[in-house]
Amino acid sequence: MIPKSQNKISVSVSASEQFMLFIVNGQIQLPLRFDLINLDGLKVRSIELAYGNEFIIPIEDLEGGEYLFAMSAGNNLLHTGVINI
Repeated sequence: MIPKSQNKISVSVSASEQFMLFIVNGQIQLPLRFDLINLDGLKVRSIELAYGNEFIIPIEDLEGGEYLFAMSAGNNLLHTGVINI
């Protein structure tokens, strides 16, 4: 397990009308869990990254607006942010 002081990751996001590509950089502790949460607090997408540092989520069926995301490894919350779809 990486000590909390070293749990620093950054996330790059690229989007099309149908998908969002996430690229995770830094000290990645796998498996990495990604949760996309709407502003009502409901998880609308959840992905577990078992290897690599890139993943794609489909967004064409999501309502437009702001969503929160959280990335975690085990019980450690590593990164949070807001994305606009």
